[in-house]
Amino acid sequence: MWRITIIANAVMMILFWLISVLSVSIADNRFVQYAKGPFDLPVPTKLALSMQLWIAVIPLLWIILSYLLWQKVKAREPESRTERLLAFTSSTLAVGFAMVVFFMLAGILPFLYIK
Repeated sequence: MWRITIIANAVMMILFWLISVLSVSIADNRFVQYAKGPFDLPVPTKLALSMQLWIAVIPLLWIILSYLLWQKVKAREPESRTERLLAFTSSTLAVGFAMVVFFMLAGILPFLYIK
């Protein structure tokens, strides 16, 4: 069961990353690539667009962390496994939700931006 949890955490982080990138790519297509004139983007959107490629590092790091956790947990007792898995799942959800909220906000802001 602990193996499934570690794999699920890695898959969840990949899904969080995918949702994040897709949410900001709509604003990128509308206001950067196919814009009908110069448009001043909000600061979070500019930051998110500049970080779009670098944010792909997070799921890769999460896969590496999952592998390291797999190696550590394999030799542990079940009680110790549970504590580590709960901490890892909590951090996966916290980092993933923070990433999604930031990128969704950055993707929505250009549509709400009023001068």
